[in-house]
Parts: sequence; C-alpha cells; structure tokens
Amino acid sequence: MKQYRRKHIIAVTALMGLLCLISPPHSLDAMEFGAYAGTLNETGTTLVGLTLDSGFLVPIVKVETEAYMFVGKERSGKVITLGLKIRPNLGRVAPYAVAGVGSEVERLDFSQAKDRYFTFIGGGVVVGLAAIFSVRIDIRFQQHGDNIVTIGENDKVNYTRFTAGIVARL
Repeated sequence: MKQYRRKHIIAVTALMGLLCLISPPHSLDAMEFGAYAGTLNETGTTLVGLTLDSGFLVPIVKVETEAYMFVGKERSGKVITLGLKIRPNLGRVAPYAVAGVGSEVERLDFSQAKDRYFTFIGGGVVVGLAAIFSVRIDIRFQQHGDNIVTIGENDKVNYTRFTAGIVARL
C-alpha cells in the first residue's frame, strides 16, 4: 500500500510540474489566496475560512478550494469545498460564478462516518483595491440532499451562505 501511495504522489507531482511548464507565462500569476467571514441564513451561525484559487491553463476558469469552520455555539464542524469558478477579468470590478461540491466534517480524521456532503452554486463580485489586493463579496446556495442538518431547533436541508473577505493575488 505504501508503494502505491508513493507512486501516486510522484505521479501527481510530475503532472503538476508539467502543467507549470506548459502553461503560458502570463497565467502563472493566476493564484489567489484569501480569508473571509460570513453567516448561514436563518441559523445565525458565523463562519470564518480560507480560500485558494488557481487558474493555470485558462485565465477565466479557476479551480477554487475553500476550508472554513463554524465559530458560533449553535454549530460546530469544519467544511472543505472544491469548485469551478468562472471569472472574466473585466477590470477593477469582476463578477464571478462558482459551482462545486463540499463536505462538512466534525473532525479532520478521514473516517467519513459522520461526514455530510453537499453541492453548491453561487456567485459574487471581486473589487480590486490595489495591484494585488481585492475585496470579495459572495453568496452561495448549498443543497444537502436528503441529509437534514439540525442546528438548535432548526432542521434544514438547504442553506444560503453570505461571506465577505480579502483576497491577495500571488
């Protein structure tokens, strides 16, 4: 098993290196890192998180990875998401659309016993403040399918997430 895992890591690393070599030089600066805070509707649950976007081959299309956690007493857990973001570069103000999947976990132990999976779709706007810093405002609709999530006295299947944060282009 360890031999297989080592070969898998080497293959993924080689593939990422190859993508960096064949990508156009102007798109190598397409990575963005950010921090944000927000809330889920009707629950009063506050969340804080980090985001990383990368668009190496096609500047308009980015792969977005987010990790956030709930900080209120109403809810605990951590969320990891992976999405596809379409963001045309229209100047200082750039709207975007995003869709993807996520997993809400109680602990980061990879047991998957209590994990809840969901899909999301949403969008927002990024407003440039300086050459590398921007402000991001975002709204996302999360569909948890048949997994009813209980928060306090509320049983919910769908959520609307509102966030705002700072993004730095690397």
